[in-house]
Amino acid sequence: MGNILGRYIILLTHGSWGIECLKSAEMIIGDVDRVKAYPLNPEDNLDQYRTGILEMLKEQKIEKAIFLSDLKCGSTSQAASYLAYMTGGIAMSGLNLALLISAVRNRDVQNDELPGVMLEEGKNDISDIRFTG
Repeated sequence: MGNILGRYIILLTHGSWGIECLKSAEMIIGDVDRVKAYPLNPEDNLDQYRTGILEMLKEQKIEKAIFLSDLKCGSTSQAASYLAYMTGGIAMSGLNLALLISAVRNRDVQNDELPGVMLEEGKNDISDIRFTG
């Protein structure tokens, strides 16, 4: 498969909120290229979902990708793990706006380093921000 430069980010979410997450990221960091949202709809089964994504990757000649799913151990994470295995990509769960922005900023980091970079940034983004004054 091709090198990691220019790899895509594929958002795997229950329903269409991955599309909205991408729109929100663009509000903050501007236009984002090479990011696609692929919603899992109630009528989809896991095999159909994975097959549809693999077909889209093939049709659009996407060789390397970072697969970000919304829910650990959910159908989208199972699909992300499978797709990363089949394509030599990266799979991570816990999609949120900060994780997406981190993935965009760090997409060209080597595969063996990228999960650590993104996990560290994710940990730093979760905070107790209650007003105590």
